[in-house]
Amino acid sequence: MSLPDDRMLLCLVDELESQPVDEGELHRLGVLFRHRGPAPAGLREWLASLLVTATPDMATVRGGAAQQLLEYEAGPHRLMLELLPRLDQPAVDLHGQLFTDDEEAGRAGVVVSWGGTEQVSTETDELGEFHLPGLPVGSYRLTCHLPQSRIVIANLAGPEDGAA
Repeated sequence: MSLPDDRMLLCLVDELESQPVDEGELHRLGVLFRHRGPAPAGLREWLASLLVTATPDMATVRGGAAQQLLEYEAGPHRLMLELLPRLDQPAVDLHGQLFTDDEEAGRAGVVVSWGGTEQVSTETDELGEFHLPGLPVGSYRLTCHLPQSRIVIANLAGPEDGAA
């Protein structure tokens, strides 16, 4: 079986942003990304797969109940995310930690985008932790930029409006 080339896979990611995709399709696309080999410039792109979701009844993080606690896998990398709704406004604080292998240790750039044109970015600290406060309620695309690879969560659903 031949795998699609890099251009086709990037088109698939763009397609994911424009229409709903079920979990089975996301898993299939994740498998394609994990096994496709390096991109032309030597950069690997991983489509992260959701491993675990915790609800407020199951997890207490950073002194309060987490609206969503998520764990993702992307090849050799793991990403832990907490989406915490703000009580004072319709917004979400995103806390995360990126776990990488030794080859990609160090700081990584993190970009969260929504609505096609809006985005914010930050950098992980030496422990892989990052924080993006005050994101609008909705769905996001999260991208982690590492020296030799890029990790993508194509459709990160935040807490629903009014869930706080």
